[in-house]
Amino acid sequence: TFIEYKATLEGIQVEYVNPAHTSLTCPKCTERNKAKDRKYRCSCGFEKHRDIVGAMNIRYAPVVDGHS
Repeated sequence: TFIEYKATLEGIQVEYVNPAHTSLTCPKCTERNKAKDRKYRCSCGFEKHRDIVGAMNIRYAPVVDGHS
């Protein structure tokens, strides 16, 4: 709510994204894999910390009519 309030003051539109499975989906090939510990590894060769993977997927999630 606070972020939405501050964004509105600056004229920035807030879009809500469903965070489900964002740290399990590879942002490179979209294959779903379970992260081991804090490291996410995909068979396509992509490797990152699972929180970064989740943030990348949220950042690029398609939003249609305000729903992801």
